[in-house]
Amino acid sequence: MAELSARFINLPADKLDGEIEDAQKVICESLELERSALFQRCADGPEKLLLTHLYQRPDVGGPAVESETNRPLSGNCVLEETITQIDANSFFPWIYGLLRARQTVVLPNIEAMPPEAVVDQEKLRQYGTKSSVIVPLFIEGEWLGCLTFAAMRERKSWPGPIVKRFEFVADVFTNALARKGAEEKLVESEHRFRTLVEQAGDGFELLDETGKYLDVNAATLTQLGYTRTEMLGLSIFEVAPLLTPERFRELSFSLRKASMRVESIHRRKDGSTFPVEVTISSVQLRGRWCVISPTASGPRRP
Repeated sequence: MAELSARFINLPADKLDGEIEDAQKVICESLELERSALFQRCADGPEKLLLTHLYQRPDVGGPAVESETNRPLSGNCVLEETITQIDANSFFPWIYGLLRARQTVVLPNIEAMPPEAVVDQEKLRQYGTKSSVIVPLFIEGEWLGCLTFAAMRERKSWPGPIVKRFEFVADVFTNALARKGAEEKLVESEHRFRTLVEQAGDGFELLDETGKYLDVNAATLTQLGYTRTEMLGLSIFEVAPLLTPERFRELSFSLRKASMRVESIHRRKDGSTFPVEVTISSVQLRGRWCVISPTASGPRRP
């Protein structure tokens, strides 16, 4: 289990899907199980679950599977029914209720399920399941889906230590998926912000705490006459001749409390200068302080 957990520490988001299915395969093979499936909730509602990761032994029958991204999933496609998304409250109402109550569902023998689980029981029969453990996935109180392990050839007694192991694996998967989701949201947010900045008519400059350019938009390149590669090799002191490193350091500390608007002079690549009005502020990006500087050509008098 420690080795499994270590594999997911700092794992790049684009490697996560493969690692989850590899882990499902290793666990199933070591415990002589035939299938493990991971379902994640959809935006359509908490009861709508999408099958995103599956391991199924190739020599057993089971439902055909597809992912929402058409990413190939493990397992044989035997039954005519193709699973992409299920309504858990309709397919497995008894199990779904327990999962939403944060209870792991342990089923040594599906034929011994209670009368109120008749709908769930019939679906499990259709999928060839004899025994199963279903673990709910939650992160900070938010329902994410569930992780299942199933025996399809013979019943399993599911001793407590095995169930605890499944719950540990579910926690590892949950944390990794949550981290991936956060990274994807950050990338999307950065992309939207980048699009807005690139379409802006005014210049936009991002500097590190020493004054070196980290990024600029297209308007800045047009104003100054540099290429992006050239700009990223410069510092603000080569563009703003009136600004000194000492003054910039003073401003960097002051800007952590409040933004500031100043009028200055910028120098183009050809040596000519022009007046600018700059609104500067300081932000922390990935653990370091940076200066954001939207720049308008010519001072704007109120």
